[in-house]
Amino acid sequence: MRIVIFIAAVLSLMPMPAFGEETCTLRRLAAIPFETDQSGRISLPAAFAGQPTRLVLDTGAYWGALSEALAKRLKLKIQTSYDFWTVDASGENLNNYVTVPEMRLGDIAFTFPMDFFIERGKYERTIEQDGGVLGLNFLARLDLEIDNAGKMISLYSQGSLQGCWRLLGR
Repeated sequence: MRIVIFIAAVLSLMPMPAFGEETCTLRRLAAIPFETDQSGRISLPAAFAGQPTRLVLDTGAYWGALSEALAKRLKLKIQTSYDFWTVDASGENLNNYVTVPEMRLGDIAFTFPMDFFIERGKYERTIEQDGGVLGLNFLARLDLEIDNAGKMISLYSQGSLQGCWRLLGR
């Protein structure tokens, strides 16, 4: 009898999906080809208001950034934040930002407003070659898969993974 009670207790503690829960299905929003430079940085084709550019994918960047030249070409209102800023890789404080109403990555349009810090012109690359950095303020809204061999990233809807986490007991 004790063995039956012990097994029942163990089984009651195991994570099990409830009847009627969603199943684990991934919904891929986009597959976007990427390029790498000499240092291995991944850059994605992007566009803002029809202006083509490339954005560096930086999964370690807390916030995205646009080049000052691109922000000026798009005639975006550059604002100063007095309570929120970041520091770039060179140690420079970034506290100027713009709000972009929409953008494209590859063939998919994202139509929600997105804030980007402004990077001051330090590079000799054109706007078409390097428009800025895509950081976690954007990436946190999606799930990301990087296929280095195939030079492709896939973006997934976050809601599509909820069933997977429950089925895995998380």
